[in-house]
Amino acid sequence: MDLKKKQENEESDEAAQRLQDEIQFIKAQKVQLQHGIKQEAESRKATVAGSVGTIPSVESVSRKGTVAVTGRGSEK
Repeated sequence: MDLKKKQENEESDEAAQRLQDEIQFIKAQKVQLQHGIKQEAESRKATVAGSVGTIPSVESVSRKGTVAVTGRGSEK
């Protein structure tokens, strides 16, 4: 009887360890995904900032006599 209980206890311990390992794996995966999302957001923010930076230069060119993209500028 003691042998059977010992074997069940070992199986239970092994199952608990497998679950703990799986939890650790999922937590690590979560951190990786969050890091990837953060990098993507920063990249997107940089792209948007770069795009916004080109708009004023287009407007300044358009003010010098060409047709404005935004509808502003000098028309001849």
